[in-house]
Amino acid sequence: QDGSTWHQTHESIQRHSKYLSQHGSKLFDEESSPGLDHARQRLKHYGKVAITKHLLSAIDHQTLSQVWRYCFYQPIGLYRRFDEDEKAANADKANAIINEGSGYFQQLLDLLTANQPITGTKLWFHSQPLPNTRVLPDAVIQCVYQMLLWQGDLARYQAAVNTNLPSTHPDLARAAESYRQAQCLQPDNGSAWNQLAVAEAAQSEVNQLQLIYYYVRAVDVTHPFPSADKNLVQALLRLSHKDLELSAEAVDDVGYCTSNAISIRQAMVAQVLDLVASLLRQHNLDGFESRCHHTLHLVRAQLVAVGSHRGQANEIDTAGDMQQLAVVLMHVLHETSAIDGVSGCARYLAYNVCTALFDRVGDMLRLSVFPDSVDLSRMLMSVHIWLLYLTTRDVMLPLEQQAQHTTTVKLCTATVALLNALQTRSQSADNSSRGLEACPLPERTELAGWTILNEVLRHSSPPSPTTDELQTRLSALLRLGREVCQQLPLCFKYNPKTQVFHCKQSERSSSATTPARHAPATNGMMTAMAQLRLEAQVASLQTQLETKAVVVTSPYVIPDTAAFANNLSLLKELVASSKFIIIVTEAVLMGLDLLKKGTQRLNRGAREATRYLETMLRKGTVGVRMQQPFERVDSLQMMPDEMTHEMVGLLACLRYYALQVCQSPAMVTLLTADPLLLETARDEQLHAIATGTFHRQAKQELAGGSVENGSGRGRDRSRGRGRGRG
Repeated sequence: QDGSTWHQTHESIQRHSKYLSQHGSKLFDEESSPGLDHARQRLKHYGKVAITKHLLSAIDHQTLSQVWRYCFYQPIGLYRRFDEDEKAANADKANAIINEGSGYFQQLLDLLTANQPITGTKLWFHSQPLPNTRVLPDAVIQCVYQMLLWQGDLARYQAAVNTNLPSTHPDLARAAESYRQAQCLQPDNGSAWNQLAVAEAAQSEVNQLQLIYYYVRAVDVTHPFPSADKNLVQALLRLSHKDLELSAEAVDDVGYCTSNAISIRQAMVAQVLDLVASLLRQHNLDGFESRCHHTLHLVRAQLVAVGSHRGQANEIDTAGDMQQLAVVLMHVLHETSAIDGVSGCARYLAYNVCTALFDRVGDMLRLSVFPDSVDLSRMLMSVHIWLLYLTTRDVMLPLEQQAQHTTTVKLCTATVALLNALQTRSQSADNSSRGLEACPLPERTELAGWTILNEVLRHSSPPSPTTDELQTRLSALLRLGREVCQQLPLCFKYNPKTQVFHCKQSERSSSATTPARHAPATNGMMTAMAQLRLEAQVASLQTQLETKAVVVTSPYVIPDTAAFANNLSLLKELVASSKFIIIVTEAVLMGLDLLKKGTQRLNRGAREATRYLETMLRKGTVGVRMQQPFERVDSLQMMPDEMTHEMVGLLACLRYYALQVCQSPAMVTLLTADPLLLETARDEQLHAIATGTFHRQAKQELAGGSVENGSGRGRDRSRGRGRGRG
């Protein structure tokens, strides 16, 4: 236990490691084998002593890595380089080495987890036992994680040695199980996910969707596997033309899907992965909408097959396919979100697949297609992941910006219909609870460590446990649905009194999915309520101004794109002072999005402004307000031909606040450096001020000084006209 004992153990390990490194290539020679086998046994012995008596020192010096490398990995690597005749002659010895390694690492695992069995804990509703890590120190977790990976590798090597057995024999299943246990120990490490992909690729019939899913998970973690991104690209490039030809035939025969569910499933996977490859590689996007339409036809066909032919549907595991498909599409959307053209295609595909699933599961809930609640629970796992997806950063802002787009309306309508069907099913289910221990649903454990959903999972609360799995899932999904309504108020609304979800964009879809007495409030009523809130806010600000001796700058500020990109620090100070409210128009958001690409100062400012606005709008900061669709008054006068779409949108918003909310043009200011915009606002007797002038006035006011209100006729000659338009 003292320093000298560890020193002696470490010296012995180094000595035997060096010997095996120099002579290990002769392990399969009959003459040299006995001496090398003795060195291997001694190295294993000292490795075990180091782990049992000097654990922390052994971990610091990577003792087990040396044991793995020279006792097992090096001999197996030597065997794998043999030709076929040599492999057949040495297969028994290779199997003996692999079995020896499996037993050795299992002994060490038992020692390290003597009081906390590594496979003794089973999460509620989960089919596989998962490690209990709450009482294991971090150093031990890292050590156990590595040994589980090695055990999986040994099982995979054994499957390769026993070539006379089918490639689906239990060794590959045992390898996958070890990798899954390692993944649960360290969800933010991509090594286990990459090894799961390697094990899947070793199967005789590779599940292409699952393979891509594993590589995506190996990439999208805090500590990704170094070559996982290259492996993902190679897997997409290897998509066989045979699969795509099969999918093309299945599109024509989609009417017979209920009698050919497995073929439909293969066709759907091939088509989707072909689209994913096109998006990630940013090529072959011609005719994307038509190809996407065919793919969605197959997705719906597979979902229909679930209720029609239960035997085949269980074999193809539609719920698992939809879950993995969600993850792959979220990865594509995240990777292409900043690429013009590609991001729109990715969003179109993701939204439509999500809509197809929500439509089908909602129908199943209403028509009670599933007599067995277990099948319904498996489908709800996929619904859970898609709902989490709607609350991510990549989706919330585009959904609100394109709230009236046809694809968005379809998605929101299907989401509302599904949530209301869940609400009805939940009210008719057993609501009893017996105080079971709260634990995460299995898909949340599966998604732990995934960077795209990290923030969402961290802030969402676990479901309340009940006596049956279905009711717990319904409770979790309904709670998540209410969170979606809070975060996307332009798209969804939840009425707590009637317990009904509503779609903001479509009154018809709301009335079709809910009883007539639960119809949502009309758009006019919602507009009136919003205007009342604004008028109260304006009255409060006017009261503050009237108490001052001198009139100061207007409390409402509507900056243009260039103001956000060039003067973000000033706007941040205005928000922090609680004296101003920044109005963000839809036209400005679009302008910032167009300016994001590039390396100039203006481009960098646009990217920083976009991030800041996303953060402020998500938090619901009082000083930053998003323009609502009805908050515009278009001019009856003829606009100059040089006016851009952004200028027209800014003036329409300025008119609304000046005439209908503040009822005083001086209470709201348009902030711009564009001479044409300043001149047009002055002609309409609206208040606009040059960026430089406003900057000086606001600085003096924030510093405690008082200034006269700007005339709105000044021009900032330091900026060019073209640059002012952004």
